[in-house]
Amino acid sequence: MNYLQHLAAAFLAAHAMNFFLKIPWTPQLAAAVFLGAILADVDHSKTKIFKFLVAAAAASVFAIAYTANLGVLISTAAGIATAAAVFLLKPKHRSVTHSWVAVLAYVVLLFVLTRNIRVSLNGFAGYAAHLLLDSKTSGFYFKRK
Repeated sequence: MNYLQHLAAAFLAAHAMNFFLKIPWTPQLAAAVFLGAILADVDHSKTKIFKFLVAAAAASVFAIAYTANLGVLISTAAGIATAAAVFLLKPKHRSVTHSWVAVLAYVVLLFVLTRNIRVSLNGFAGYAAHLLLDSKTSGFYFKRK
């Protein structure tokens, strides 16, 4: 499935949950659903979230090294090395990031950062929708004999 299909399913699931629980939509809730819907695919090198992660990590390391007066060449090398490390150390697709442990970790992290159960519930809806869609379209969780 592509990210637009995951986003559509995640927002549909979150909207149904929010309607049932009478939770009004906020930008914070939408962000939690959005990130939850695409975060599971951070382990796939062709996804937008993975490419963003690589670029953000490389740019951050470059900025830190450059700010520490290490020079452009060393800072650039550090940024490139970081991008390579993220690429080489990523887990196998549909392994740890496609687990209910990852969902729980995401929900707990959202709650720790926001102290808002509604944000955590919407993050759960987004991430869980992703896993359920993948399980139905790929047979990943429910192998047929």
